[in-house]
Amino acid sequence: MKTILVIAGMTIVAALGAAAQDEDQKIVMDKLKLELARTAKLTAEAGVMRQPVMGAPFSGTEVSESAQTLADGTKIHNEHQTQVYRDGAGRTRREMGNTIVIMDPVAKVRYSIDTEHKTAIAMPMNFVKIQAGGRGGIGGNDQFVTYSVSQGYAATSGVFVKDGQDMQVKVIKKEARANTEDLGPQAMEGVVAQGTRTTRTIEAGEIGNDRPINITSERWYSEQLQTIMMTRQNDPRSGENIFKLTNVKLGEPDAGLFQVPAGYQVTERK
Repeated sequence: MKTILVIAGMTIVAALGAAAQDEDQKIVMDKLKLELARTAKLTAEAGVMRQPVMGAPFSGTEVSESAQTLADGTKIHNEHQTQVYRDGAGRTRREMGNTIVIMDPVAKVRYSIDTEHKTAIAMPMNFVKIQAGGRGGIGGNDQFVTYSVSQGYAATSGVFVKDGQDMQVKVIKKEARANTEDLGPQAMEGVVAQGTRTTRTIEAGEIGNDRPINITSERWYSEQLQTIMMTRQNDPRSGENIFKLTNVKLGEPDAGLFQVPAGYQVTERK
């Protein structure tokens, strides 16, 4: 568990490093939430979920795209899709090929389902809480992630408390300053999303570059669904990366989607 949390914490900080640090705390908190979601594969192995979103059920498709053009004109494009569901109680279901992951904060259990072999693994869940400032109110089996932003430094720390013992992750990394602009609201998939654009500049000579390199990141967040609707990052060194939530349907998904199908062999792990 400790190793997984260390990896997840380091991944979060590394991802935040590509974004602006000269931003207000609300934007940084949202970025941290997004990166926690992106490291869900790691934290899910430990049965960890951030605090569930209540009363905002929906279903949709997460699309992740990457596009890059090489110096000789060769174009590389990759796309991955994940079907997602969330009910009003905060249960979530993610379908990735033959694997289905169900996070049930009501029963405090996570299921990893193999549809090919008709098996499922059930394990207890712990939770991630996002909070501004320092550590406080720790108890039970919760994981807390705290952050601070000061003078271009991003400090991300995670504390997992289990059986009275603290397992801590803390990484501090200096990042370049950036400019952020408000893009205002925009309708996306039937909901309103608020947009921001961040431009970070790698000055000439910083990494051996003979001229400045501008990296732009767009982010669109829906307060109604409390989720990211779209992100777009354009980095001349690696190309364009886009994440978007599509085919959104508001309302309660079928309750059966959050249960292990009948006839599956279920193994419990502690």
